[in-house]
Amino acid sequence: MKRILIQLSLLLPCFAFAQSRLVLNNDGYIVISNSAYLVIDNGNANAITLTGTGGRIITEAENNRIRWNISNNTGSYVIPFFDDDNATKIPFTVTIGTAGSAGGRIDFSTYDNASWDNNVYRPSDVTNMNSLIGGTDDSPKVIDRFWITDASSYTTKPSATLSFTYIDAEWSAAGNTITEGNLGAQRFNTPAGNWDAYVPQGSISTAANTVTNVPATSANFFRSWTLTDNTSPLPIELISFTGVCANGNLGIKWSTATETNNNYFTIEKSIDGIEFEAAATINGAGNSSSVINYSYTDTNPFNGTYYRLAQTDFNGNSKKSGVIYVAACDDPNAGMNVFSQGANDFTIQIDAAVAENYTVTIYNMMGQVVASKSMYVDAGIFKTKMTLENMDDAMYFVNISNGTTKKLTKKIVISHSN
Repeated sequence: MKRILIQLSLLLPCFAFAQSRLVLNNDGYIVISNSAYLVIDNGNANAITLTGTGGRIITEAENNRIRWNISNNTGSYVIPFFDDDNATKIPFTVTIGTAGSAGGRIDFSTYDNASWDNNVYRPSDVTNMNSLIGGTDDSPKVIDRFWITDASSYTTKPSATLSFTYIDAEWSAAGNTITEGNLGAQRFNTPAGNWDAYVPQGSISTAANTVTNVPATSANFFRSWTLTDNTSPLPIELISFTGVCANGNLGIKWSTATETNNNYFTIEKSIDGIEFEAAATINGAGNSSSVINYSYTDTNPFNGTYYRLAQTDFNGNSKKSGVIYVAACDDPNAGMNVFSQGANDFTIQIDAAVAENYTVTIYNMMGQVVASKSMYVDAGIFKTKMTLENMDDAMYFVNISNGTTKKLTKKIVISHSN
């Protein structure tokens, strides 16, 4: 990794300021590239000072960073980002109101991509761009840019408010379906692996192209941020969505970790996994930050049934989950299920009477093996997730077998659209 270390006292006379600064005047600029980082070793907010018409710092990649050793200082820290593609100043501001512990630092960068699909260039800690309840890539509702605010070496991180400047071409690009006035900021919860309950935050000014007053408490001061249409927030976590055979009926169960403006769920069923019909409507909780468990019993299932879950909020917007398959209760393969957790993610569930070896094999429509996994399954309910990287939208066949008495083949459709 390359490292740019600028001793600011060498750039300016020491007597000019009480502490040394990096002064960018009249559109002077610095370009950071090849995973280098510029170190600002003055923790005061004026360590980067803009005079005249100001200046520019170009990062345009996740690992081209400004490393500011802020420590336990407070103030309004302005990063004079510049987008070289659009020749546009896009300053980013962190206003620290409550100091973090001494010795901490924050790495800053921002970057975009030629593609509208954020899923293909997401930050290294971001595992998905999934939609509201666990289904598909929601990049059409996300601006084509990420911001990195990586606070490290803190025992306690600071609390701050953030201000973002965006570019019109990055929300209006072909492929996006964003209403500019709905933009708000979201951050990815790295330990939890989701965008969770932090719904889009901040005050939008479409005239100034800014989203301001975005709260980032110490607990919410995560690394990766973006701007999202607040009518389609990135995921509020759907903990589980499963089906079981019980007392001759098919039971569907699901759990939510959080809900925002959730009006109701619709259980949809299908005989082929393609054409679905509404089976039942279940009221949602509206707004909740607690785990809620739901269930539905299908007394008139098909001979093996596909299910999916649609969630509708109070303003009428609706999103769908991945698809699960539940075998008929008299099927000798009942207890083996396949269901989708996202565009490329599949969960295999096996209710095993005895411990034995199973093999999961996934085929494309040409009969070619695209993935396989062998595993030892203990008696009881066993679950494992398989991820198919960079798969095209298509139908695939999933085969589960213990090599002797049980063999289940079901189809799953990969779709990156809602």
